[in-house]
Amino acid sequence: PGAGLGVFARAALAAGAELEVVGVLVRRDSVADHCTHFADRHKFVVGADRLLIPIGFGGMVNHAADANLERVGHPGGVVLRTTRPVAAGEEL
Repeated sequence: PGAGLGVFARAALAAGAELEVVGVLVRRDSVADHCTHFADRHKFVVGADRLLIPIGFGGMVNHAADANLERVGHPGGVVLRTTRPVAAGEEL
């Protein structure tokens, strides 16, 4: 409690389920990166020189030590993959 912003699974998710993180890709150290410095703690690294600024719930999931999601980078973006089964109503 109090660690995340309250993002919860609406349905049960199997281990290994992938949730796409929707966002805007920017080049690291570009004008766009510097102009969005306020979102630095939410940005995901994508490849060697790009960052994904999440739009929506992707940047709001809990960052607990025993998290039920892991970030997985793909050439064009990021997904959040469940590390174990997640029950409906459980915080992500």
